[in-house]
Amino acid sequence: MWLGKNRPQPANPFDINWRHKCMCLGACFSHDSETSTKDNFEKKLLSLEKCLNIWSSGVLTLYGEINIIKSLALSKIIFVTFVLSIPNGFADQANKLISNFVWSPKPPKIKRSTMIGKIKHGGLKIINNSLKASWVKRFLAPEMQSWKTIPLSFLQTVGGPLLFKCNCR
Repeated sequence: MWLGKNRPQPANPFDINWRHKCMCLGACFSHDSETSTKDNFEKKLLSLEKCLNIWSSGVLTLYGEINIIKSLALSKIIFVTFVLSIPNGFADQANKLISNFVWSPKPPKIKRSTMIGKIKHGGLKIINNSLKASWVKRFLAPEMQSWKTIPLSFLQTVGGPLLFKCNCR
């Protein structure tokens, strides 16, 4: 696959079949953002919906439904949402599918904020949409790892890791 400034290369040097998109670890990378969005997010939403539809025919308790969501359904979308930029509306669509699975056809009986809360505080510990922010915890860990070099260089002009430790409101 051509990358960078060579991206629109029409020629096929070395008799290699150059691709316009490739799959790596379940994520599609393409020059065309529309293709990437379709392959990475629209297909994953359909897979999530199919998984939830299979389990919606059974009679499950609320805890059973939460376990299905956490163990089977969200695993369909977690990786791509963690490594790629999430398109507008994707999180809302995923939340709607999950809410419909848990509460359909009844109206919700528990606030979403309660559902994502910790069990010891009366919540159900359902996964929140803040997966992207989990890298901050790893970034602030004291051990130095090679992947931290690039974010550190970008953040140096605004205070480095100290930026995450301030309480700005």
